[in-house]
Amino acid sequence: MTHLRLVPSPDEIALGGATLSLAEDPPFVVQATVHEEDTFLVLSADRSRVSVQEHPLRVIDRAYNARAETPGTVRLAAGDPTRLLAVIHDLDREPSTCEEWVLAALRAVLDLCVERQLASVALPLVGSVHGVLPARTAADLLVTALVQGPGRPYPRRIWLQLDGRERDLVGERLLRCSPA
Repeated sequence: MTHLRLVPSPDEIALGGATLSLAEDPPFVVQATVHEEDTFLVLSADRSRVSVQEHPLRVIDRAYNARAETPGTVRLAAGDPTRLLAVIHDLDREPSTCEEWVLAALRAVLDLCVERQLASVALPLVGSVHGVLPARTAADLLVTALVQGPGRPYPRRIWLQLDGRERDLVGERLLRCSPA
């Protein structure tokens, strides 16, 4: 008699009420994408669009009077899919981010997914994209955010945007934390 044993897929891991995909390409339609951002939203600025119609003094005045976003928060930005800007960098600091801000931003992303009923999201290892936090630390913060908020109805699916090295490291860490 042959016995079959179900083993978790190395490409999909259940954690905190969501299914995390480690696939190279998104295996589902993504409703929102998360991007690392700084307090003045410079990192996601469209560098290809420069307004030559606006007077230079107005541009300088607007820049001078700009208000910084609070680290650890998330801003919604237009786009299809919706862009979620995780404000985790303060470019006036060295290092520009800290674990507390990353964890707060991850929690805010998850809360926004519930509020907006976003069933699927593409997520990099927030905190490690611009080389500040090690991938291992960023993965641990993601696990903490997911596990501390179980029972959320959204997001149901999370596609982790990882390179090959990160995929192996994160997959191993997530499998250890997964109840399956």
